[in-house]
Amino acid sequence: MDLSYYGVPWNSFLYEQPLPVSWSERLWAAVKGVDSYELPVMLQFPINGNDKRSCPASNATDNPGTTSPGVNDFTGCARCFDYDVIRNPVASFVRQAFVNYALAVSYAFNTTETLAIINFGTDVNRALEDGCPAEIWAAQVEFTQQVYASLKELYPAMALFPSFSLETLMQAQDGMACAQPNWGAKAAPAALVACAKAGYAALAGIPRDAFGWSAFPTGHSGYQPWYLTLPLSTLTPAERANQVVANTGALSIPLFVNFANTSNYLPPTQCVELASGAPAEANAWFALVLQVTAAAPASHAWVVNFKAARDTLYAGAMDCPCTTPLPALAGYCALLEAYRAACFAARFAPAACEVGIKLYGAMGVRDLFGAPRDLLYAALQAARAKP
Repeated sequence: MDLSYYGVPWNSFLYEQPLPVSWSERLWAAVKGVDSYELPVMLQFPINGNDKRSCPASNATDNPGTTSPGVNDFTGCARCFDYDVIRNPVASFVRQAFVNYALAVSYAFNTTETLAIINFGTDVNRALEDGCPAEIWAAQVEFTQQVYASLKELYPAMALFPSFSLETLMQAQDGMACAQPNWGAKAAPAALVACAKAGYAALAGIPRDAFGWSAFPTGHSGYQPWYLTLPLSTLTPAERANQVVANTGALSIPLFVNFANTSNYLPPTQCVELASGAPAEANAWFALVLQVTAAAPASHAWVVNFKAARDTLYAGAMDCPCTTPLPALAGYCALLEAYRAACFAARFAPAACEVGIKLYGAMGVRDLFGAPRDLLYAALQAARAKP
């Protein structure tokens, strides 16, 4: 159960204000939903928010007139939040507020008696992409230790871990010149091996009961198996045998974006296919994930979490301009227009907001209407049937 899109009600946990009604209702609806399946639950929530994960998690507030909470960037942080309590007096309050949040949401899901593992920080190493000073990263590592210790005290027998982006693991670390690689190259660029080792070394102080990772091939057409095998080869033997695929998936529908600097889809549009997508591509990616994590005990994942049970968008909404085949779907195009307009008003590139809402829109095992994607669904069922 991924709480990334719910946000953290900071005002409640920082200033003891009442919880946003819409946030509470949505949280307890999720608890009730997972309880109905009577299956083990992996709970996921981010420590950090913003694009590069270098600010505290997004803020959740009541959204008047809707049933969904408003989710906005953490107030006062553009990038590189300092969790050091000496350099930043605010940090101690933020840290304790987040610990209280983590304990509260995990307790809510534990009432179902199905909570099995907790991914208490998603893609935490992405903060390294933001070029923050080394002391900022060191403070975040120390903060993850606090979160881990607090949760471990409540759940001593439960597996707790943050997750890491494998792509970030292979990117620039500590000033190393790791050029954006050619993901389609038959062999991994030699320089990338040293970069991956440095990326893994940067995680040394982060406590974890398993090595959780995420990887998405979106935008990397023609990727090769080393896209996964290279970063995983840097792990210690113990961690290679104790992996959790915290988040992965591939698009089954192509992603088109309007790069025109306009608030809507009115002409002239600049429609570009940003990422390919097809059911066969999604199935091939899932097969690769299983292949590189099934060679126990040398490389073994005991949980593989595919991004979504069903799509959040349909083909027309992934297209450019957005099209509406049925009147009941008009709200999807209106939502995309609203996101573009908000970016335009804030002087951001409208395409950035469009990408944000479309990027994971078609990674479901089923499409938006509930129809299973035959190849992917069959592969998933076969994997689940294995002992």
